[in-house]
Amino acid sequence: MARKFTYDQTKVTKLRMLVIEASIEVMENKASVNKWSAYKKELVAKIAPRVLPTLHAGRDDDKDLIPMPLLHALRKQHVLDNNSNREDSGTQEED
Repeated sequence: MARKFTYDQTKVTKLRMLVIEASIEVMENKASVNKWSAYKKELVAKIAPRVLPTLHAGRDDDKDLIPMPLLHALRKQHVLDNNSNREDSGTQEED
């Protein structure tokens, strides 16, 4: 059974983009932000944390967040650092 939306998806998308654009204006210290009403500032502050998608570990596909070559290089370096046969550093003197 398909989900029936009780709201207009295009309006939700438009609202989300307006909040994202307003957040960008705040982050860029635009002069227009000083002209906003207190209500608009409070509304943007409350809605802004909810407009971007959040990743849930184990539920969302997050394999593209960190490229594999980077992970492979870190893993390889970690193995070399911790499991290498290092010779005596020469700090101990022989009698």
